Amino acid sequence: MNILRELRHPFIVRYYDRIIDKATTRIYIVMEFCEGGDLGRIIKRCRRDKTYLDETFIWKCFSQMVLALKDCHRHKEPAAAAGSGAGGTEAAAAGAGAGASAGAERVKPILHRDLKPGNIFLDSARNIKMGDFGLAKELASESKYAQTNVGTPFYMSPEQINEQRYNEKSDICEFCPSRFAARCMLRSTRCCRWSFPVPMMFHLRCSGS
Repeated sequence: MNILRELRHPFIVRYYDRIIDKATTRIYIVMEFCEGGDLGRIIKRCRRDKTYLDETFIWKCFSQMVLALKDCHRHKEPAAAAGSGAGGTEAAAAGAGAGASAGAERVKPILHRDLKPGNIFLDSARNIKMGDFGLAKELASESKYAQTNVGTPFYMSPEQINEQRYNEKSDICEFCPSRFAARCMLRSTRCCRWSFPVPMMFHLRCSGS
Protein backbone atom coordinates (compact mmCIF):
# COMPACT_ATOMS: atom_id res chain seq x y z
CA MET A 1 0.00 0.00 0.00
CA ASN A 2 2.84 2.39 0.82
CA ILE A 3 4.47 1.62 -2.53
CA LEU A 4 1.26 2.18 -4.51
CA ARG A 5 0.77 5.49 -2.74
CA GLU A 6 4.06 6.75 -4.20
CA LEU A 7 3.18 5.87 -7.80
CA ARG A 8 1.43 8.40 -10.04
CA HIS A 9 1.03 7.21 -13.61
CA PRO A 10 -1.93 7.12 -16.04
CA PHE A 11 -1.51 3.36 -16.52
CA ILE A 12 -1.21 2.43 -12.84
CA VAL A 13 -4.23 2.11 -10.56
CA ARG A 14 -4.46 5.25 -8.45
CA TYR A 15 -4.41 5.05 -4.68
CA TYR A 16 -6.55 7.66 -2.92
CA ASP A 17 -6.93 6.89 0.76
CA ARG A 18 -7.28 4.25 3.44
CA ILE A 19 -9.86 3.81 6.17
CA ILE A 20 -8.97 1.95 9.34
CA ASP A 21 -11.86 0.29 11.15
CA LYS A 22 -10.47 -0.40 14.60
CA ALA A 23 -13.66 -2.14 15.77
CA THR A 24 -13.31 -4.90 13.17
CA THR A 25 -9.51 -4.56 12.75
CA ARG A 26 -9.94 -4.04 9.03
CA ILE A 27 -8.33 -1.65 6.55
CA TYR A 28 -10.36 -0.36 3.59
CA ILE A 29 -8.35 0.99 0.67
CA VAL A 30 -9.93 3.64 -1.56
CA MET A 31 -8.64 3.22 -5.11
CA GLU A 32 -9.44 4.14 -8.68
CA PHE A 33 -12.44 2.30 -10.14
CA CYS A 34 -11.71 0.24 -13.25
CA GLU A 35 -14.97 -0.22 -15.15
CA GLY A 36 -13.52 -2.60 -17.74
CA GLY A 37 -12.64 -5.38 -15.32
CA ASP A 38 -9.35 -7.23 -15.80
CA LEU A 39 -7.59 -9.04 -18.63
CA GLY A 40 -7.94 -12.37 -16.86
CA ARG A 41 -11.73 -12.30 -17.13
CA ILE A 42 -11.58 -11.15 -20.73
CA ILE A 43 -9.31 -14.07 -21.63
CA LYS A 44 -11.62 -16.54 -19.88
CA ARG A 45 -14.58 -15.14 -21.79
CA CYS A 46 -12.70 -15.54 -25.07
CA ARG A 47 -11.86 -19.13 -24.23
CA ARG A 48 -15.48 -19.85 -23.39
CA ASP A 49 -16.78 -18.24 -26.57
CA LYS A 50 -13.86 -19.56 -28.68
CA THR A 51 -12.98 -16.09 -29.91
CA TYR A 52 -9.77 -14.07 -30.09
CA LEU A 53 -8.83 -10.61 -28.94
CA ASP A 54 -8.15 -7.96 -31.54
CA GLU A 55 -4.43 -7.63 -32.22
CA THR A 56 -4.60 -3.83 -32.05
CA PHE A 57 -6.00 -4.06 -28.52
CA ILE A 58 -3.28 -6.52 -27.50
CA TRP A 59 -0.47 -4.25 -28.68
CA LYS A 60 -2.14 -1.31 -26.99
CA CYS A 61 -2.15 -3.19 -23.69
CA PHE A 62 1.44 -4.29 -24.20
CA SER A 63 2.75 -0.78 -24.91
CA GLN A 64 0.89 0.70 -21.95
CA MET A 65 2.26 -2.00 -19.67
CA VAL A 66 5.79 -1.13 -20.81
CA LEU A 67 5.21 2.52 -19.92
CA ALA A 68 3.76 1.62 -16.52
CA LEU A 69 6.70 -0.67 -15.75
CA LYS A 70 9.18 1.99 -16.83
CA ASP A 71 7.69 4.33 -14.24
CA CYS A 72 8.03 1.61 -11.58
CA HIS A 73 11.55 0.56 -12.50
CA ARG A 74 12.82 4.14 -12.76
CA HIS A 75 11.03 5.33 -9.64
CA LYS A 76 12.92 8.21 -8.04
CA GLU A 77 13.00 8.96 -4.36
CA PRO A 78 12.78 12.72 -3.70
CA ALA A 79 15.92 14.35 -2.37
CA ALA A 80 14.19 15.24 0.91
CA ALA A 81 13.22 11.62 1.54
CA ALA A 82 16.63 10.33 0.53
CA GLY A 83 18.30 12.65 3.01
CA SER A 84 15.90 12.15 5.91
CA GLY A 85 17.67 11.37 9.11
CA ALA A 86 20.81 13.21 8.04
CA GLY A 87 20.03 16.03 10.46
CA GLY A 88 22.64 18.74 10.59
CA THR A 89 24.51 17.32 7.60
CA GLU A 90 21.50 17.91 5.38
CA ALA A 91 21.05 21.43 6.68
CA ALA A 92 24.70 22.25 5.97
CA ALA A 93 24.46 20.83 2.49
CA ALA A 94 21.38 22.95 1.83
CA GLY A 95 23.40 26.06 2.46
CA ALA A 96 26.07 24.98 0.00
CA GLY A 97 23.70 25.26 -2.94
CA ALA A 98 20.00 24.72 -3.48
CA GLY A 99 20.58 23.92 -7.15
CA ALA A 100 22.09 20.56 -6.31
CA SER A 101 18.83 19.26 -4.79
CA ALA A 102 17.34 18.37 -8.16
CA GLY A 103 20.23 16.06 -8.94
CA ALA A 104 20.13 14.39 -5.52
CA GLU A 105 17.18 12.16 -6.42
CA ARG A 106 18.00 8.48 -6.18
CA VAL A 107 16.56 5.82 -8.46
CA LYS A 108 14.93 3.13 -6.32
CA PRO A 109 13.31 0.56 -8.62
CA ILE A 110 9.94 -0.86 -7.66
CA LEU A 111 9.43 -4.50 -8.63
CA HIS A 112 5.83 -5.60 -9.20
CA ARG A 113 6.66 -9.34 -8.97
CA ASP A 114 3.17 -10.57 -9.81
CA LEU A 115 2.36 -9.46 -13.35
CA LYS A 116 -0.48 -11.51 -14.82
CA PRO A 117 -3.74 -10.84 -16.71
CA GLY A 118 -5.73 -10.81 -13.46
CA ASN A 119 -3.68 -7.86 -12.21
CA ILE A 120 -4.05 -5.78 -15.37
CA PHE A 121 -7.28 -3.79 -15.14
CA LEU A 122 -9.09 -1.69 -17.75
CA ASP A 123 -10.85 1.65 -17.55
CA SER A 124 -13.92 2.69 -19.55
CA ALA A 125 -11.72 3.53 -22.57
CA ARG A 126 -9.97 0.13 -22.36
CA ASN A 127 -6.70 1.64 -21.23
CA ILE A 128 -4.80 -0.60 -18.87
CA LYS A 129 -4.36 0.09 -15.17
CA MET A 130 -1.63 -1.98 -13.58
CA GLY A 131 -2.72 -3.00 -10.10
CA ASP A 132 -2.28 -5.34 -7.13
CA PHE A 133 1.08 -4.25 -5.77
CA GLY A 134 0.69 -6.50 -2.75
CA LEU A 135 3.90 -8.40 -3.58
CA ALA A 136 5.80 -5.34 -4.85
CA LYS A 137 9.21 -4.50 -3.45
CA GLU A 138 11.27 -1.33 -3.58
CA LEU A 139 15.00 -1.89 -4.10
CA ALA A 140 17.54 0.28 -2.35
CA SER A 141 19.17 1.25 -5.66
CA GLU A 142 19.59 0.13 -9.27
CA SER A 143 22.46 -2.18 -8.29
CA LYS A 144 20.47 -4.11 -5.67
CA TYR A 145 18.69 -7.42 -6.07
CA ALA A 146 15.72 -9.16 -4.46
CA GLN A 147 15.80 -12.77 -3.28
CA THR A 148 12.33 -13.53 -1.91
CA ASN A 149 10.61 -16.23 -3.94
CA VAL A 150 7.10 -14.79 -4.41
CA GLY A 151 4.58 -14.48 -7.23
CA THR A 152 2.38 -16.74 -9.32
CA PRO A 153 4.34 -19.81 -10.60
CA PHE A 154 3.03 -19.64 -14.18
CA TYR A 155 4.37 -16.08 -14.48
CA MET A 156 7.67 -16.31 -12.61
CA SER A 157 10.96 -15.56 -14.31
CA PRO A 158 13.63 -18.32 -14.51
CA GLU A 159 15.54 -16.59 -11.70
CA GLN A 160 12.55 -16.79 -9.38
CA ILE A 161 11.75 -20.37 -10.35
CA ASN A 162 15.31 -21.40 -9.54
CA GLU A 163 15.34 -19.32 -6.31
CA GLN A 164 18.11 -17.03 -7.53
CA ARG A 165 18.42 -13.33 -6.87
CA TYR A 166 16.72 -11.03 -9.38
CA ASN A 167 16.03 -7.37 -10.17
CA GLU A 168 13.49 -5.37 -12.19
CA LYS A 169 14.30 -7.39 -15.34
CA SER A 170 12.30 -10.20 -13.79
CA ASP A 171 9.12 -8.16 -14.33
CA ILE A 172 9.92 -7.83 -18.03
CA CYS A 173 10.32 -11.58 -18.33
CA GLU A 174 6.82 -12.12 -16.98
CA PHE A 175 5.16 -10.76 -20.10
CA CYS A 176 7.87 -10.28 -22.75
CA PRO A 177 7.10 -12.28 -25.94
CA SER A 178 10.77 -12.84 -26.74
CA ARG A 179 11.49 -14.92 -23.62
CA PHE A 180 10.70 -18.65 -23.79
CA ALA A 181 11.42 -19.39 -20.17
CA ALA A 182 8.48 -17.63 -18.56
CA ARG A 183 4.72 -17.77 -18.94
CA CYS A 184 4.32 -15.34 -21.84
CA MET A 185 1.46 -12.94 -21.08
CA LEU A 186 1.33 -11.49 -24.57
CA ARG A 187 1.01 -14.90 -26.22
CA SER A 188 -1.55 -16.13 -23.72
CA THR A 189 -3.63 -12.99 -24.27
CA ARG A 190 -3.71 -13.63 -28.02
CA CYS A 191 -4.28 -17.40 -27.84
CA CYS A 192 -6.39 -17.27 -24.66
CA ARG A 193 -4.54 -20.21 -23.11
CA TRP A 194 -1.38 -21.02 -21.14
CA SER A 195 1.77 -20.31 -23.11
CA PHE A 196 3.55 -23.34 -21.65
CA PRO A 197 2.10 -26.45 -19.98
CA VAL A 198 2.66 -27.25 -16.30
CA PRO A 199 5.48 -29.81 -16.90
CA MET A 200 7.45 -27.06 -18.63
CA MET A 201 7.86 -25.27 -15.29
CA PHE A 202 9.48 -28.39 -13.83
CA HIS A 203 11.89 -28.67 -16.75
CA LEU A 204 12.83 -25.00 -16.44
CA ARG A 205 13.68 -25.46 -12.78
CA CYS A 206 15.72 -28.61 -13.41
CA SER A 207 17.63 -27.26 -16.38
CA GLY A 208 18.10 -23.74 -15.03
CA SER A 209 17.59 -22.41 -18.56
